[in-house]
Amino acid sequence: VAVEAAWLASLRPSLVLCDVPSLACEAAAKAGVPSYLVSNFTWDWVLGERAKEDPRWLPVAGRMADAYASAAGAWRLPGSGGFATVGKVSEAGLVARRSMKPREKARAALGVPADGKPLVLVSFGGFGAATPMLSDPALAAYRFAGFGPKPAGMTAEWTELSESPALPHAESVAACDVLVCKPGYGTFAEGAAHGARLLYVDCPDYAEARALTSWFARETASFELARADFEAGRWAPALAAVLALPARAPVRSDGAEQIALRLRGLMTAG
Repeated sequence: VAVEAAWLASLRPSLVLCDVPSLACEAAAKAGVPSYLVSNFTWDWVLGERAKEDPRWLPVAGRMADAYASAAGAWRLPGSGGFATVGKVSEAGLVARRSMKPREKARAALGVPADGKPLVLVSFGGFGAATPMLSDPALAAYRFAGFGPKPAGMTAEWTELSESPALPHAESVAACDVLVCKPGYGTFAEGAAHGARLLYVDCPDYAEARALTSWFARETASFELARADFEAGRWAPALAAVLALPARAPVRSDGAEQIALRLRGLMTAG
């Protein structure tokens, strides 16, 4: 904290914006600089929930809570939890990357033919993951794309992706019919911003996941793929179920613009 505070003092910034490390708030306070959080959760809440099962996390969560208390304020994003220790909290809209291409052009960039097969994007934050064997012949009714090699035993079509400036993750989301993922703010936010259907593998022991899946159930077309079915490659019933849900309009995603305007106001006032 002392090293970070000295570095901040040397920079003399107008404010510090955090997503969402607690010690940055404490360091900013020691440097005499106001700090603001932008996030859908705080770590003291996540680890406080973990401490209910393992009390060794209690002092860590308490240390983080004290640090967050030194923040000047926070902008809380949708699908949230925590923030009890932050003095001034304001709500903000969805912050999400958005595709620069409309759906048709995004699909063309992936080479998706217009043959009626739904496109299923398998993405765990835009990184490759250990995708299980997908040998179920029922999956041949779909076309898949993912950040990694074709899964073992798969007979369905698979396009291997690599996120790059030429093909950002948001464009792959814009192109898909179903997004298979885990609950995480970035992927969920992109899915909501593009009106994608989400098939998610839950993380029930992680507090942020519970908040996100609850919000997503209200705002989007989503369905849970049971972990046992995910690992066994039994994806076809859940894919059919999520595609049977009524389509939902994209969620308004102008949170970044809202926060930028508020930041400009703070800096102008200062």
